[in-house]
Amino acid sequence: MPDPIRILCVDDESSLLEISKIYLESREGFAVDTQTDARGALALLREKRFDAIVSNYQMPGMDGIEFLKQVRASGNTVPFIIFTGRGREEVVIQALNEGADFYIQKEGDPRFQFAELANKVRYAVRRRRAEEALHDLERREADILNFLPDATFAIDTDGVVIAWNRAMEEMTGIPASEILGRGNFAYAIPFYRERRPILIDLVSGKNPKTVSQYHYIERKGQTLVSEIRIQHFNNGRGAFLWFTASPLYNRSGEITGAIEIIRDITERKQAEEELRAAHEQLKAAEEKLQSQYRKLAASEQRLRESEQRYRNVVEDQTEIICRFLPDGTHVFVNEAYCRYFRWKRENLIGKRFRPNIPVEDRDHLRKLFASLTPDHPVGIIEHRILMPDGMTRWQRWSDRAIFDASGAIIEYQSVGQDITERKKAEEALRMANKKLHLLSSITRHDILNQLTVIRGYLALIEEMLADPQAAAHARKIETAADRISAMIRFTKEYEKIGVDAPVWLDLRGLIREAAGEATTGKVQVTNDIPAGIEVFADPMIGKVFSNLIDNAIRHGGKVTAIRFSAHEEGDRLLVTCGDDGVEIPAGEKEKIFERGYGKNTGLGLFLAREILFITGITIRETGEEGKGAKFEIAVPAGTWRKVPGAAGA
Repeated sequence: MPDPIRILCVDDESSLLEISKIYLESREGFAVDTQTDARGALALLREKRFDAIVSNYQMPGMDGIEFLKQVRASGNTVPFIIFTGRGREEVVIQALNEGADFYIQKEGDPRFQFAELANKVRYAVRRRRAEEALHDLERREADILNFLPDATFAIDTDGVVIAWNRAMEEMTGIPASEILGRGNFAYAIPFYRERRPILIDLVSGKNPKTVSQYHYIERKGQTLVSEIRIQHFNNGRGAFLWFTASPLYNRSGEITGAIEIIRDITERKQAEEELRAAHEQLKAAEEKLQSQYRKLAASEQRLRESEQRYRNVVEDQTEIICRFLPDGTHVFVNEAYCRYFRWKRENLIGKRFRPNIPVEDRDHLRKLFASLTPDHPVGIIEHRILMPDGMTRWQRWSDRAIFDASGAIIEYQSVGQDITERKKAEEALRMANKKLHLLSSITRHDILNQLTVIRGYLALIEEMLADPQAAAHARKIETAADRISAMIRFTKEYEKIGVDAPVWLDLRGLIREAAGEATTGKVQVTNDIPAGIEVFADPMIGKVFSNLIDNAIRHGGKVTAIRFSAHEEGDRLLVTCGDDGVEIPAGEKEKIFERGYGKNTGLGLFLAREILFITGITIRETGEEGKGAKFEIAVPAGTWRKVPGAAGA
């Protein structure tokens, strides 16, 4: 049995996670881990390897888009699928632009939803594994070239250096970074101190005058072998170098360049001159050369086979793939491309084929291609296309420009998908989303109105009740109504988190404002935060510090002093808020951050943690017995800075 596809499902709704796990694992070949928030998922990704990630979009603390950004920023290319009930067009576009593989809506029959999800996961995983296998093939080819013990380099048909292995770097003292992409016989300078044709240039049959510059040239089919003494090698002592050069071919049997191997045979030549009578040793040396030649031939064969495997992988893709010149002349199309446009391959290759794109989409396409540069060679675009049967379809393309050494575009490669059905679904979800937003605002307004009615009638009942116990019951109802009202107000406040983009804020000033807004009475608030420290956070971070001061005064008992301070720990900043009141029991240090915990609404510290999580800042309680409460806020590297020359009170 093959290993199962390991999936990490992330959703703040635990019930949805449970049903997702049941549906997916009921299909053969899936193993599912779950997380209720993106932060926990990021931590789990550092510990375990997954084949795919399925994430909700709208989650507290960190939404699915930010989670996707964090995953891609870490260098992880695992397939990522957004699986959500929210489908605004800009969210879908942003998800795909940030590297999401698919975007699936939670709507309709769950059996069909999860069947689609399972199919998309399998498809994305297979595609990613194929890409990785291709990358491994290319890396192994480069490793083979660098593993060769002899100095080896290759050129294309224009004489531009396309390969320069480590042994070549050691022989010439010239690193590959300085010679790759150079032409005009630059590869001859290390040997002859001038630009001139050498053995590799004779493979094509050109430069016949070069033959006279070699003591001898042996031709074995298309392979040339020679040797020459170069005086300035070995610090002027001279060296005998052995050369062999062969052509490079493409799949069609056309010559695409040449490869040359160079070996220092100085010691062998000295041995030949000194031990000319030792015929057996010379014979053994010749056999060794033949063995090396066979290894080279085998390496060339493997290179050709790897190219064939690469083309097979491309042909097996379901995406439509093509390569074309700047004037639109197609030089490659895969079978899926031919099927999609209903054209034969021979009618496309070498022809200028331009799909029929609506006029209003053409300007966007021109701007995309104009924006491609050597530093940013890849662009992604979605546009409509008019098919041969007259129907309009939507496509998503990833376009890559290929540049020559001078920075000029020589070719484009495009990989496309048909996204017509997704576009139809997005339009349906946009209409549903407008209705949901309207329903939410109306519902909150109606609940608050009804709470006002309940409070009014309770006030009348309390005036009418003579029984103290009945009056006490009425007050409990009023308390419950107050809590409901506070919770409704919280939902309105919670909606603001993450609405505005994070900004750089002065930390000392934030705490000074929070202390000024709080009703501290006889409690002394000390602000020991150094001047000039800024944090990158949600604009609502001021409520975090106000809440810490308010919490200490309300629940700290004998609190007389609250102190804020900060210090560096490695590359992060630790901000502490301590008081001299009652400490928080060890068993409650994490519970105090849970929603609903506490004497009032129990939402203050929960809201504080959510605000901080927007930019990856964490908070925990670290107070010790007998020393009061102490909150520690950890600001990671990149989200805090020192402003030079800043000063403050």
